Amino acid sequence: NGAVDEIRPKVIVILIGTNNSGQRQDPAVETAAGIDAILADIGKRLPTTKILLLALFPRAPAVDGELRQYIHQLNLDTNAIISNFAHCDRITFLDINKIFLDETGQIKSDVMLDLLHLNEKGYRLWAEAVEPTLARLLDEESWGLAPFVRDPFYVDRDYNAPIPRTYWIEVSAECNLKCP
Repeated sequence: NGAVDEIRPKVIVILIGTNNSGQRQDPAVETAAGIDAILADIGKRLPTTKILLLALFPRAPAVDGELRQYIHQLNLDTNAIISNFAHCDRITFLDINKIFLDETGQIKSDVMLDLLHLNEKGYRLWAEAVEPTLARLLDEESWGLAPFVRDPFYVDRDYNAPIPRTYWIEVSAECNLKCP
């Protein structure tokens, strides 16, 4: 849809796939193939941009329960596949999921009130967790907080949480990202 045609960012952060595992329960290989297609399209459109690919965040209330276990395993399997996409300097894979979980592996309700969507504390933890990697990818000093924490938020009315401003990009691709 042209959303990236006039920009040249140094880094793009991608977090995608949670609806594939949670709502649709797609097989991990299908979700990973979709993510791979998105990476390929971004690679074609923005050939000098680095990509920070985040692991799918945890979702669902408890570690126990058949559906929770199934979704949890889908996320683990998808993350295992997409972690292999970080095969060159252009793509960095980062799994920060431990910051959202307590010592028993349960999602912390003080960062995801509905155990799916981050609240303000969750967004701040996310920002702090990715900031050192972003600084490295940008070849800059660490800022102390990721840039989207300093930028204006808009408020998600359903969850009363500040959300960083983002752009939605419609993509389609037929091949894997090629690295030099």
